[in-house]
Amino acid sequence: MERLAAHLAGITDPADAATEAIATALEWLPHDKHIGLLLARDRANAFTADVTSDVALQFANSMLRRFDVDWAAAGFSDDEVAELAEHLLRIIQSFVIDPGRPPRHGTELRRYLRRWVGAALVGAPVTR
Repeated sequence: MERLAAHLAGITDPADAATEAIATALEWLPHDKHIGLLLARDRANAFTADVTSDVALQFANSMLRRFDVDWAAAGFSDDEVAELAEHLLRIIQSFVIDPGRPPRHGTELRRYLRRWVGAALVGAPVTR
C-alpha cells in the first residue's frame, strides 16, 4: 500500500489517479510474492471469488483515500468513493481473468483505461 501511494503521489485528478492505480496494480500484482500466488492459474478462482470481500473493499477504499485526490471537492461522496473502490477492484479482476488479446501494457493500457474508466470520473458522479 505504501509503495502504490508513493507511486501515485502528486496525482490530484480522479481520472488520472484511477487510471494509474489500475495500470500499476496490474503491472505489479503478478510480481508481488503474496498476491502473485493467488494469481497463479490453479489459484485464480480463489482470487476472483474474494475480490469484493469485505477486506478487499476496505483495502481499496483505504487506498483511494490515500491518493492526493480531494474526492469531496471533485464531487464524490463517501458512498461514491466506496462504490468506486468496488468498481476498480472489478476492473482489475476482469484484467486478471482475461488480459485481452493481445494484452495491453504500459502506455497502451493507460490510454485504454483513461478513455473508458477515466471518462466515468470526469465531473461529479451522477446520482439518481
